[in-house]
Amino acid sequence: MKKTGFRLTVMIALTLSLVLIMSAAAFAAPTTKNIKIITPKNKTVYYVGEKVSYKARCDNPNEFGGDILVWLKKNSNKKTVWGPKIDDYSFADYQTPGTYVNGKFSTKKMAAGNCTFYVKMDLYSRYDEEAEIEGHPYPVTRYKETASAVIVLKKLKAPAKLKVKAGKRKVTIRYKKATGAKKYEIFRSTKKKKGYKKIATTKKTKYVDKKKLRKKKKYYYKVRSVRTGKGKVKSAFSGRKRSGKVK
Repeated sequence: MKKTGFRLTVMIALTLSLVLIMSAAAFAAPTTKNIKIITPKNKTVYYVGEKVSYKARCDNPNEFGGDILVWLKKNSNKKTVWGPKIDDYSFADYQTPGTYVNGKFSTKKMAAGNCTFYVKMDLYSRYDEEAEIEGHPYPVTRYKETASAVIVLKKLKAPAKLKVKAGKRKVTIRYKKATGAKKYEIFRSTKKKKGYKKIATTKKTKYVDKKKLRKKKKYYYKVRSVRTGKGKVKSAFSGRKRSGKVK
């Protein structure tokens, strides 16, 4: 009895694991029988604020027309993030060669996390010859097919561990590299909470400030990360740091 119970438990566990694996695979399938999502690639990382370019090929499996719908949903709660759909396209009757859908959408108003990009074909598969509207057969049966790709959205963070050190007519600024950042913008002020002006943009995590510094004066600094390429994205500012007196 004990051996039988153990075998049954193992079989149930293996079955559940297989179901979960199959469900996960079905959840994000960029290529189906008649749809191929070319971009975005599955699990591509974007940063909130960037623009996502999409392109997909759809082949009409029958001789009737219909629609291709493109939309985006959050994985966590299944609620639509970017309205009911991003865009839609129409298949004309007898249009069997591949049709490409392409465009862009912004992630500026979206939150970090995983989203799923969907391309769905909603086509007529046959007409009812008996039911006619204005002399045309009425479509009654629909063919539906959906492909999807996961988009990973991250929030660009400010560089951490900002340090400033005053020297002889200079202030040295150091900070940790921020994941995803292409460059950094450095701001300076003589006051803690206001009056900050950008003094430099750099790709490095160290900068030496020598711009119009006054002896025996203390300066405040803050830094933010910047990302370019798919639209300009800027992080929040790091915490403010005050230098010692410039020598």
